[in-house]
Amino acid sequence: MTIRKRVKASLLLLTLATTPARGLVPDSTHHRFSKSTSSATQVQVSAALEHPVSIQEKKDHKKLHQEMKTASEEHRWLNWVYKQWSGCDVGELSEDVLKNMVPAISRWARRKEADAADRGEELLDRIIQENVKGNPHADLNVSMFNAAMNGFAKRGDPSGVQRILRRMESLRLEYPHLLCLLPDAFSMSTLATAWAKSRSPEAAEMAESILNYMDVKRVPPNTITYNAVLNALALGSQVDKAIRAEDIVKRMEERSRKGEDCQPDIYSYQSLIQAWAKTALPGSPQKAERILRYMDEQSEKGKKALAPNVYCFTSKFG
Repeated sequence: MTIRKRVKASLLLLTLATTPARGLVPDSTHHRFSKSTSSATQVQVSAALEHPVSIQEKKDHKKLHQEMKTASEEHRWLNWVYKQWSGCDVGELSEDVLKNMVPAISRWARRKEADAADRGEELLDRIIQENVKGNPHADLNVSMFNAAMNGFAKRGDPSGVQRILRRMESLRLEYPHLLCLLPDAFSMSTLATAWAKSRSPEAAEMAESILNYMDVKRVPPNTITYNAVLNALALGSQVDKAIRAEDIVKRMEERSRKGEDCQPDIYSYQSLIQAWAKTALPGSPQKAERILRYMDEQSEKGKKALAPNVYCFTSKFG
């Protein structure tokens, strides 16, 4: 509430308190009541003036209001999209409806409702049905599958991501016109992220196996893929996790020098620091300190993006 509104509300209370309410109380009683209430209200007015709302509070309130409004509008739009296709026979969806369904998959992936990822997958399933049925407007591409997988990755559900990957593979093998549905680096990064967020005891091993799979399939991992694996290692309980994490960072550095898109960033080193900080191996604190010094040196040489942040320093202490 702004200062003006606070003062206005308090003055309104003051006016009501000092206005006689005929027929309700005797004049003497009303006089005593209005006098005491008037004093209390004046204190509220003074307090409103002494403790004004800061500019930052106003900005935060406005931002929160806008976010809530946007989320509400998006939810209404998503429900509208659902009504457009849910009652229509398979193969009969119009081009306009399908054009709205595609971005809706990504929108559901970003939302926080418990069934958001399932709703995104439901949309993808219907577009697949339309494509298989021969609807000329129901094109399929890897990006759609990645968007649906992203919803499950955000909630740490690798089984959901794997289910969509298997669906993509089965479609590619069954229908010649869908040979383009090959998982890419983003697909694998999404799966690695899902394992990292799952906090499963086998998360680190499963995430590392994704890197091996990509090497076999000749799909070059990018920085996002490696960072997801490093995060899984940092959160894991393996005794040698720090050594394994350091090997991955070295691999990133070597491959990036050869032109691959896997240059270690601040998140890579942050996970490495965290891995060393949470292991009992000899010399672990010194290792974490050495990485921080390296980041400082690189920052001074012009790589400002590697300047250690507060998370790097807190990670050092486990």
